[in-house]
Amino acid sequence: MKRDVRVVGLFVVLVTVITGIGGCNSPTTNSRVSPPPPATPVLMSIKLTGSTSFTGAGQTSKLTATGTFSDQTTADISAKVQWTSSVISVATLSATGVLTTAGLGATDIYARSSANPILYSNSLHATVTPPGTFVVLGWTREPGNGPLGGVLVLNQESGQSMLSVSGGDSQGLFSLGGLTTGHFVFTKADYEDTVVDLAPDFNGDVPLQRIVHLAPGSAVSLELAPHDLDYLVAPNTHCSPCKMIRVTSPGPMTLRVKLTWTDKTTHLVLWANGQEFAPADSALEAVADLPVGAGDTMVYVASLASLPSSTHVPFTVSSTVVTVAQRTR
Repeated sequence: MKRDVRVVGLFVVLVTVITGIGGCNSPTTNSRVSPPPPATPVLMSIKLTGSTSFTGAGQTSKLTATGTFSDQTTADISAKVQWTSSVISVATLSATGVLTTAGLGATDIYARSSANPILYSNSLHATVTPPGTFVVLGWTREPGNGPLGGVLVLNQESGQSMLSVSGGDSQGLFSLGGLTTGHFVFTKADYEDTVVDLAPDFNGDVPLQRIVHLAPGSAVSLELAPHDLDYLVAPNTHCSPCKMIRVTSPGPMTLRVKLTWTDKTTHLVLWANGQEFAPADSALEAVADLPVGAGDTMVYVASLASLPSSTHVPFTVSSTVVTVAQRTR
């Protein structure tokens, strides 16, 4: 009987140990998984509001930046954005969105959030000009090379002038206000002058072409861009896009000016002395024999058809001396 008692006792111990092990691996009834924290709403858009029409320097207006977030809520974030003015000579802004006018003209107002740096808003356009006058806002550029700063912008009637912005995000920008006429001259060293009439409240670009000289016996290689200038090449005749070249001669002579290019899909033409010199048949060249005097004679290279926006056509213009006028004693 003692032997049977020991076996039973051992069985009871083993059952207890196995049960204890299983109990250690069983989850308690009080343990729970915490839910994830709610996502932080993301700024999706910025709307600017406030008064933007002014009549003179020293006036102020409180602008408001309202943000819309990914959870469809909105909030005033005026103190949390970076305020900028495209033309600081017209208006400046405080850190909280107070606009102060500095001079006549127009400017665009921007706001950027540090929470979403790629998100901009420029929905406000501010003008500063007395009643009965208008403003112009634009940017000066060199065709094919983009913004061009340091250009003197002169309104001939009023005498008002400024230099277009020389660098930064606002390079090339200009703005003048208090205008009654829009006749302007744009000048910069080493560039051809641009004379143009700008409409009231003009907002666009004004191109200036770099000066190109061609001496007898030489050649120049350039590109014709789709946004080159418009030139008057003959009475009531314009060419656009068009490139102007100054053929410079030391005295009276006849020059053979030759235009050549390689793009078979483009048809170029040469203008000189009010006359068009077109290529013969499918030839990729145009030739003109030009009597010239001392100084500069303008010749123009133009496309016979509009150029696609991304097309730049390389070409070469060369000149050779045909005859030299005899000097009289």
